[in-house]
Amino acid sequence: MSAPLDWKEIEFRGGIEIHQQLATRKLFCECPAEVRSVEPDLTTTRRLHAVASEMGEYDPAALHEARRARTFHYQSYFDSVCLVELDEEPPHPVNREALEIVVQSGLMLDARMVDEIQVMRKTVIDGSNTAGFQRTMLVATDGVVETSEGPVNLMYFCLEEDAARIIHAGDRDVIYRLDRLGIPLLEIVTGPVFISPTQGGEVADKLGHLVRSLNVRRGIGSIRQDVNVSTKYGTRIEIKGVQRHRMVPTIMDYEARRQVSLWEIAEGLNRETGPFEVSELKARTKDITRLLTDTEVKALRGRLDRGDIITAIGVPGFRGRFGTPLCPGKRLGTEMKEQVLTLGIRGIIHSDEAWEQLGFKEREWEGIRSELDLHEQDAFLLFASPPTLVEKALEKLHRRIVHCFQGVPKESRRALKDGNSQYMRPLPGEARMYPETDIPPVVLRLDYLEEVGQRLPEILEEKLERLAEQLDLPLYDLRKIAPYVDVLHRAVEGLGLDPSWTFNVLASNVTDVRRRTGAELPPEEVEGLFRLIAQTGLCREAVLPVLEEMASGLAPEAAAAPYLEAEVDLQDEVRHVVEEHEEHLGNPKAFEILMGPLMDRLRGKVEGVRAAQALRDTLAKVAVS
Repeated sequence: MSAPLDWKEIEFRGGIEIHQQLATRKLFCECPAEVRSVEPDLTTTRRLHAVASEMGEYDPAALHEARRARTFHYQSYFDSVCLVELDEEPPHPVNREALEIVVQSGLMLDARMVDEIQVMRKTVIDGSNTAGFQRTMLVATDGVVETSEGPVNLMYFCLEEDAARIIHAGDRDVIYRLDRLGIPLLEIVTGPVFISPTQGGEVADKLGHLVRSLNVRRGIGSIRQDVNVSTKYGTRIEIKGVQRHRMVPTIMDYEARRQVSLWEIAEGLNRETGPFEVSELKARTKDITRLLTDTEVKALRGRLDRGDIITAIGVPGFRGRFGTPLCPGKRLGTEMKEQVLTLGIRGIIHSDEAWEQLGFKEREWEGIRSELDLHEQDAFLLFASPPTLVEKALEKLHRRIVHCFQGVPKESRRALKDGNSQYMRPLPGEARMYPETDIPPVVLRLDYLEEVGQRLPEILEEKLERLAEQLDLPLYDLRKIAPYVDVLHRAVEGLGLDPSWTFNVLASNVTDVRRRTGAELPPEEVEGLFRLIAQTGLCREAVLPVLEEMASGLAPEAAAAPYLEAEVDLQDEVRHVVEEHEEHLGNPKAFEILMGPLMDRLRGKVEGVRAAQALRDTLAKVAVS
């Protein structure tokens, strides 16, 4: 890791937007909010186009998507998707249950409620909404959350509809599924007030605890964060789709480093080379396919065999620049590659890479430099693509290279798992919001707000502290199972299960199953298993295999059926194992040797304590005889 940055010196500013799905029906219709895994019943096809705002302006992000000219295919279900999601019917009135949850969040964070809610349309033409816009509404402003580095202002509390989820993205065709479209989202937006990434992580953690106190959906994908970062060396960069709170500080740190590094590159280029125009790059751009027709470079061979062509751009004064590190795991060359990924072009090769390791012959490498008429301090990059994509790719690359003299381009970026981010599209402008004409405004009366204020839920952190004392469990450990804390409480208080054992199932078994299978077990399903244990006496050794079956989609009753139906003659099983391992009788370690084979036969059918006692009794009788 690079040395820490001086956040004050670089004038670091950060902000975060929390998007949490609510556990209600959809926002503008009566359809259930269910994300489905079965095959869809219907597919419809659409094209979307950018339109001017009321001021006659086009949003840059909308224009970017329109130029891609993609076709969108929407999958839906007869029983959980209606004409509202297909944009064939006007939206219904706002879901009042979802609205109340957002009002609760504002009241819990001392926000100021608006007098009247106006539904707005926000232009979105990446295909994620059939209408070409997302409906959103401002509910409250000016909340506050306390941190160790001072209070943080919460600018907006909004209620909006979630987008369709992407199933497949090709160069020309994209498949979306409409089951997620219309699920209500609580959005909480901070001001650009974080003074360090650490504070950003603390706010993300506190807001995460708050929203989990409300009636919200659980599991992977139910909460997402967008992070905003700026420094005195750059501009506001929006990083979308952060899935986990703990990654917020890393993403902010990496983005700040990226901005500082891009500024340093710009300073060096302006000092040593001086800016140039796109026209100069066009003059240094050539089709070099003929130079590499027999190449053995793996990254190019397959492309050439498919009929792609190879284009190279000579870049004056850039020697060593493309290989310059920006932040851990990213170089300037990576930034160039990201520009054409949105077109489906998977890779770019640049002259700061080791040509021998890539598989180039020296004559090929030098032939490229000669063809482009490069001097010692010049660089080049090249890419393979279908002929139809060359002009679009060159437009993006020429513009991005020229921008290296200016520093940090205004972009929306996608969060990556390692803390880095990837270019998505230009940063949206201000000309993409306008009023929804099909839904009347919603008035927030004072008596309604007072009524909601009287039934606010207990904040999760307060609940954890109370249960830690009540159940005699460490608070630190309880935080690890925060999504299941209500399950723990009801299993112990309502079903009479042992607190320590129940906690271990949630902290160990459930976590292990999620890590190995990738499945997020819903709290209500886990609670169903505990209820089954209390009602039937299901063997505790069966819990882990039953959870594994539940991760594949089985209900608790179905997953536990084989273990509930099993009839075991414990004495007979012990006798069988003893006879099978007769040679160990008389050995002081006979119990340890035989216990493993016995549990292999009994696991999930008989409690380990009972099996151990039966084996000890049998061995004792054998020793006496």
